[in-house]
Amino acid sequence: MVLERPSPSANGRVALYSENARDGSLTLLAWVNVRFALPETIASASILEPQEGAKVKGSVRVSGTAQGLRDAQLLVQAEDLAGTVWGKAKVAVSNDGTWEVRLRVQRPTTARDGRITVYEVGDGGERPLLASVEVQLAR
Repeated sequence: MVLERPSPSANGRVALYSENARDGSLTLLAWVNVRFALPETIASASILEPQEGAKVKGSVRVSGTAQGLRDAQLLVQAEDLAGTVWGKAKVAVSNDGTWEVRLRVQRPTTARDGRITVYEVGDGGERPLLASVEVQLAR
């Protein structure tokens, strides 16, 4: 979906409609209110390592890039798919938009599917998820 560039403070709504095949009328299925932002103000991150499917055991180097988060704090976590946290660390985003941290991961009693996640640490306690990569939490 391509949007015209709205004012960064503009509120709006994203709506999902269904079209009636017989007469072309529209039925509103769902909608959500949104606040539009300019692309350069949208915070995002990516995880460069470990790569998808990597086995994580003990201590692992986690690195990546971030956009719209200069000098921000990130929370990097190793989680299983049930949401149990097996390791976490905070890291600052550098001026060039990169970040890197050594993450100590507890060993689960049995190997399991998991993920490395990156959250933005906000002032209000909010922690929006910015990036995630699926890994194997090794015993």
